[in-house]
Amino acid sequence: MPPQRMSELPHEDWVSSVSCRIPQHFLTASYDGHLRLFDYSQNLVLDASVHQSPITSVCVVPSSSSDTESRILASSSHDLTACLTRISLNSESSTASTIASLHLHTSPLSSISTDASGSHLLTSSWDGLIGVWDTSVPDDHQVNLERNDDRKKRRKTASTNIKRKAPIAVLKSHTARVSKALFATGELAKGKAYSCGFDSTVRTWDVESGVCVNTINVPERPMLDLAETPDGSVLLAASTDRTVSIFDLRVSSLSSSTGIMMHPATPSCISTSESGKHQVVTGSYDGIARLWDLRSTKGAVASFRVWDGMKVLAVDWVGDVVGIGGEGGMEVWRIAGGS
Repeated sequence: MPPQRMSELPHEDWVSSVSCRIPQHFLTASYDGHLRLFDYSQNLVLDASVHQSPITSVCVVPSSSSDTESRILASSSHDLTACLTRISLNSESSTASTIASLHLHTSPLSSISTDASGSHLLTSSWDGLIGVWDTSVPDDHQVNLERNDDRKKRRKTASTNIKRKAPIAVLKSHTARVSKALFATGELAKGKAYSCGFDSTVRTWDVESGVCVNTINVPERPMLDLAETPDGSVLLAASTDRTVSIFDLRVSSLSSSTGIMMHPATPSCISTSESGKHQVVTGSYDGIARLWDLRSTKGAVASFRVWDGMKVLAVDWVGDVVGIGGEGGMEVWRIAGGS
């Protein structure tokens, strides 16, 4: 069965990031600085103004708690911060409160991601740095507000109970903006992370020591997004040269890509299937999302046009549901066999 459009969730501004990780809900992050939560009936159940500038990325922080009504969301923004926002979902009314802001970067943040346990986060930024954070909320501020912070920002953060957090480590090696950083998955992944950036590299990190342990140079291929298959065997990197590079991590001393998926327009985002380790969805600037099988990458298995003349900026795939965000808002598609 070809992919089917299930629903449309219009937004007044671009949607930069989407998540399908809260059961029966869709989470969006927008250029207007808001996080929004919709239920499967397309009702807007939560609308939280979290940042003063465009949000670039959002993730749901996993929790071992049995409390299904309360969640922590982590978001990154052009306002030079990331935020932790606690949401509570109940049938009467849903609420959101930002509980911590993360301070390190001197340029817009490009991504934020969580580890599988929900204990740590990674931020990446145009300043070339990657921040490593724990998800605890401190009792007191760990960072002082600088005098040259604009007054509006100072007023907003000073007047509320948002605790300012400092990173537990900073990863330095990239020579240009970092587009994405993520914790490794799979059995051998403990303590490892990957990143990609505009310096046309994919880097492997030992997070605990803060050391870059491997660099793959892919000349003249500035990278926009990075994803890993759930078993931890393959990395995928989307690039401005209209390719998605494939890196087979099982190859010892890997020094270059082991394959590519060609796109007619710049691919901006990648999501892997949690169940089928060979399937991948990409979204690109031509408004089309594509389903791929990593065992045969000459062409996409299926293409589905989400918008005409508007870019796809984000994709998330859970079960048979694919959430797609971009210049046209958010759409929900179903891919049979994805679950």
